[in-house]
Amino acid sequence: MSYATALESFDALRDDWLTLLSPPRARQVFQHPRWQQVWLDEFDRQKDARFLAVRDGGTLAGLASLLVDGERVSFLGDSNICDYMDFVLAPGREDHALSAIIDTLLAEGHRDFDFWGLRSGSPTLSLLPQLAGRRGLEVRIEDEAVCPQLDLPATWEEYLELLGGKNRHELRRKMRRLEKTAGAMGLRVLCSPQELEQGMDDFLRLMTLKSDKAQFMTPEMERFFRRVGIAMAEEGLAGLYIFELDGRRVASTFCFEDPEETLIYNSGYDPQYAYLSVGLLSKAACLRHAIDDGRQHLDFLRGSEPYKYDLGGKDHQVYRCLIKKA
Repeated sequence: MSYATALESFDALRDDWLTLLSPPRARQVFQHPRWQQVWLDEFDRQKDARFLAVRDGGTLAGLASLLVDGERVSFLGDSNICDYMDFVLAPGREDHALSAIIDTLLAEGHRDFDFWGLRSGSPTLSLLPQLAGRRGLEVRIEDEAVCPQLDLPATWEEYLELLGGKNRHELRRKMRRLEKTAGAMGLRVLCSPQELEQGMDDFLRLMTLKSDKAQFMTPEMERFFRRVGIAMAEEGLAGLYIFELDGRRVASTFCFEDPEETLIYNSGYDPQYAYLSVGLLSKAACLRHAIDDGRQHLDFLRGSEPYKYDLGGKDHQVYRCLIKKA
């Protein structure tokens, strides 16, 4: 096999990039070209993005979406809004593609690499330190964050039995209290681009009722959320869940999902209803919907918020691979 590596334009790569990600998976949403196009439009003011393609006889075998700052290279994106990042590699060609990427970057004079957001189990984590070591580079793997996750059983009742006794008791108690205290409840699931666009006003309103998220949601960030939600809905990878009490929208959760997995990306709720635990219960409703839809896995994404463990999440590590040329 003969591998050729070159910088290519985003537009020239798009179709082959989509083929390499086929079938699309929710866990790769941050490496999807639609996601990265929106990120570039909204945040890459200095135009520092580079797209390094590895081809085998014209077939795309690997892709690195990068930000370049002098001798320093990192993945494109921002860990505040991109929970995972990685190279996009063709199965069975990971070693060759990564070797070609590293050799090209070294030949260009780069000496400092920060490959962040790597999921446990990523081929990059096992291959990259070996490849870098053989080239005399210094390598350090650091713990970067945790993403609590859980495997989903076939039914809601089985899920409840998997929770620890205290968490199961508390969840059932809060559900009973909500049913007794509140009026009619409902979960509205918005999946089409049109539905998601219409529901985004409520999601953003509920998300920014808390002061910390209000500071996070700048006008620029709001544009990003609106655009990326519609873009990923068009790819069949996004869903917006609206939790209602007596017709009033009191909580909302923005998810990425495919037939096998749901990723809970961001959420918000009306503090007036905090006494009814609508924040936790709205996420429990999303979890139940995922079970009913036959999904096998749920990922709460970055952060160690207590509700993730109350709902059965177990920590999965996210890593950063730092490489330097001495």
